[in-house]
Amino acid sequence: MKDQILPPRALLAFVRHVIHPAFREEIEGDLTEQYYTNFVSKGKTVATVSMIAEMICLVKPRLLNLPKINHHIMNKRQIIMMLMACAAILLMTGLPYLQGRFNTASVVISTVVQVLGFISTILIPIGVLGICIPKAQNSPWYKVVTVMAVLFYIFILVLLAARGDIKALIISTCLGLLLFLPFYLYRKNAKLIAYRMLFLYFIFLPLVAMFGRKYMAAQLATQSRNNTIQLANEWIANIEDYKAKNGDYPQKITDIKNELPKPVYMGIKSIVYEKVSSGYHLQFTQWVDMGAAQEVVVYSKNSSYYSKGHIASFDTGIPGWKFYWYD
Repeated sequence: MKDQILPPRALLAFVRHVIHPAFREEIEGDLTEQYYTNFVSKGKTVATVSMIAEMICLVKPRLLNLPKINHHIMNKRQIIMMLMACAAILLMTGLPYLQGRFNTASVVISTVVQVLGFISTILIPIGVLGICIPKAQNSPWYKVVTVMAVLFYIFILVLLAARGDIKALIISTCLGLLLFLPFYLYRKNAKLIAYRMLFLYFIFLPLVAMFGRKYMAAQLATQSRNNTIQLANEWIANIEDYKAKNGDYPQKITDIKNELPKPVYMGIKSIVYEKVSSGYHLQFTQWVDMGAAQEVVVYSKNSSYYSKGHIASFDTGIPGWKFYWYD
């Protein structure tokens, strides 16, 4: 008789699914026993309602079969290290546009960081996969993330091919193969999951480098250009004053005895003066766009610009000044 009076199957199935295996058998037995007692003395309805109430009381984290999720992928020390790495990337990217004495190393460091940051975007899908590794490698969610990561990788390669950047395309393809293959060979290794925080670096550092190159460096380059132009206006005032006194522009800038201001940015070496038949030119140079483009900023008296071979030209918005990009 007792074996014939059992709790509703749906309730038992719910208990077996929700309760942790370590407590499942004991709790199921107690609920079944209590259900039988209530069924005999008070009826089926009361027994069912009473069992549901008992099940609600069992909703405690230590009793539930919750997935083990590492909520602390990174501890405080690792978060600080991550922030320091991001700050270092931004600092190195912006070195040529910081005030200080001209330093070739600042241009080289900024170029290397920008190039590596551009290429390392290929690490982002691998980082996403690493963070999303679940216990069940065949879960639908993991498959969706994998497909999205691979499509993102292909998108980057197509974008590089469309831009005609063959070197970056070859490097990104090789880097992707070198990283994707070992990742899939060892993705079931428990140690890989234990060090998931490493994959955060694969995501955040390339994104920070991308932001530094596309936005921060571009803004800083504009600022250093405009400030140096303002400084060069003092040269123009002295040059025009020299002509007013001597009837012609100086052959060399050293003919002007007044001390002229020098560029104050680490990526700008000097302002160059050149006398031409129609007047004179002033120019200075800085490196932009991952160090692949030399930006030559030119002032031309009487607007007789002579720059040739440039890949692009721009108006500075300041009368008499333009700048050109060269490979």
